[in-house]
Amino acid sequence: MQPAANLEDGTLLLTVNNRLARELHRRYDREQAVTGRRVWPTPDITPWSAWLRREYEQLLDSGFSHRVLLNSHQERLLWEQVVRGSQQGRGLLRAGAAARSAQQAWQLVHEWHLEKSQLQQQGSDETRLYLEWQDALQQRCRREHLITAAELPALLTEALREDRLAVPRQVELAGFDSLNPVQEQLFDVLREQGCAVGMAQPTPAGEAQRLALADPENELRMAASWAREFTTQHPETTVAVVSPALEERRNALQRIFSEVINPGALLPGHPQAPAFNLSLGQPLADFPLVAHLLMALRLCLNTPLELDAISTLLRSPFIGGHAGEWDRRAQLDFRLREDGLPRITRARLLSRAQAAAEFSNAHAPALLERLADLSAQLEQLPAEDSPNAWAGHLLSLMACLGWPGDQVLDSHEYQQAERLRRAVSEFATLGRVQQRMRLPEVLRRLTQLCEETVFQAETQTSRIQVLGALEAAGMQFDAVWLLGMDDQTWPPSPSPNPLLPTRLHRELGMPHASSE
Repeated sequence: MQPAANLEDGTLLLTVNNRLARELHRRYDREQAVTGRRVWPTPDITPWSAWLRREYEQLLDSGFSHRVLLNSHQERLLWEQVVRGSQQGRGLLRAGAAARSAQQAWQLVHEWHLEKSQLQQQGSDETRLYLEWQDALQQRCRREHLITAAELPALLTEALREDRLAVPRQVELAGFDSLNPVQEQLFDVLREQGCAVGMAQPTPAGEAQRLALADPENELRMAASWAREFTTQHPETTVAVVSPALEERRNALQRIFSEVINPGALLPGHPQAPAFNLSLGQPLADFPLVAHLLMALRLCLNTPLELDAISTLLRSPFIGGHAGEWDRRAQLDFRLREDGLPRITRARLLSRAQAAAEFSNAHAPALLERLADLSAQLEQLPAEDSPNAWAGHLLSLMACLGWPGDQVLDSHEYQQAERLRRAVSEFATLGRVQQRMRLPEVLRRLTQLCEETVFQAETQTSRIQVLGALEAAGMQFDAVWLLGMDDQTWPPSPSPNPLLPTRLHRELGMPHASSE
């Protein structure tokens, strides 16, 4: 993919995702350095979603719009409130899943200019239920002067028509396989305003070779060996292994590529620069440093915790004091298991920890102090409070637990801890949508936020990239291995939004409407 020839003349380069924007920035800087330049202006290479937010902020500053933009967590909570507030929604067992589908449907409705009359004529009972939720959301947004991310392109289009936004001299699009109608409309208005809009041209394709292998495991090892040998023989090159089923095969990819490409990194005491980069992040809640904290915060509730969870916390290095008394905490865990209770409350855990003072090998004074401080802190908390106030309370509870522990965090753990603190700040913004919460809902919302936050640690750039099909859009490599491209995997199975008419998906050619 070749970006605009000159990015210093006011050209705006819009990319389909953040990864491509970072790659084009890196490539541009490298090209400038090769020419001998030591200083150069930063090019305007911006992801589509970030550009929409940037232009919205301009409209906010100029007074063209007074509506407050909801972030994704605020919008999800708003959809959940709408779903749970409807007559049919009260009986749903998975209101959160219905809210996610409604939020996705809302995005598609705006991207494809779907009229309410269209949906009413062709839709099923599910579509009519969605329309009821949509009406309720729109009324709430109008009443409270809120706007969602899905509405930004139309807002920008209106502002451009009224000359309320600066028009760039040229816009180039990178990584966009196709444009949806709302994007086409916005770019048409830019052209009418004198802006040249073009598509960054892909580089010529290389030679293709087809391999048939015995099984998926064999293919993974072959791909890893090929990537290692290619980059060894051609030291200045970068290669990609692209998998359309990256999420399902993540663990196998991580294991086999580590074994083949960088086996020394599996040994303790042998830290090495990453030999490959796996693009797929994981939910923040899946990492032990965060998972143990969320588990420990459940101790704040009056409900008992499973014995296995208590055992995990007693052995966790992320609870303060573990380094100095890990063996004593293990003995306490043993005594709790001897009790035979499958679930244990915070009060009973504190009581058993106090009773363990009689036995020198199970007395964990630091843990005892942590639990006592936690109980004292909980007694001072109000029954309900605003999300902003709860963010402060959560930080205090985390301090009582001594999170993230006494040991020195490695780079990945440090980034996870920082991302968790940001998640607490993001939780505070939910006050825009819901003014008061009780502790059980606070912990449920924080857990949900961590489960929906995809985290990937920042690492050094690697010459071997393992990517999903979407992440690879617009990227350029010296060689590519397309992994697992069998008839069961590619093209992927259709997955139209269940709240919108399937026939309408196919007629308009909407994403995931069909294999074609």
